[in-house]
Amino acid sequence: MDKVDSAGIEANRRRIMSQEKAKEAKSLADFKTKRSAFLQNQKAQLEARNAQAKAEMSRLKAKAEQIEKIRAEALQLNAKFVSASPAEQARMEKRADELTAELNRLGY
Repeated sequence: MDKVDSAGIEANRRRIMSQEKAKEAKSLADFKTKRSAFLQNQKAQLEARNAQAKAEMSRLKAKAEQIEKIRAEALQLNAKFVSASPAEQARMEKRADELTAELNRLGY
C-alpha cells in the first residue's frame, strides 16, 4: 500500500509541477507581449516628440535666417543713408519702416 501511495503522490507532484511550469511559461509570454507593446508605444511617442522638435527647430532656423536678412539690409540702409539724396533717404526710411514691421510680425 505504501508503494501505491508513493506512486500517487509522485504522479500528483509531477502534475502540479507541470501545471506550475505552464503557468510560468504563460506569465513569461504575457510579460513579453506587454513589454513589447509598451516599448513600441514608447518608441512611437518618442518619434512623435522628435518630429515635433525637428519641426520647431526648422521653424526657428527659418525665422533666424529671416531676421538675419532683415538685419543685413538694415545695416546697408544705415550705411548708405548719410550719403543718400533726400529722395533716397525717404525711400530708405520707408523701407526701414517695412523692415521694422516685418521684425514685429516675426515677434522680434
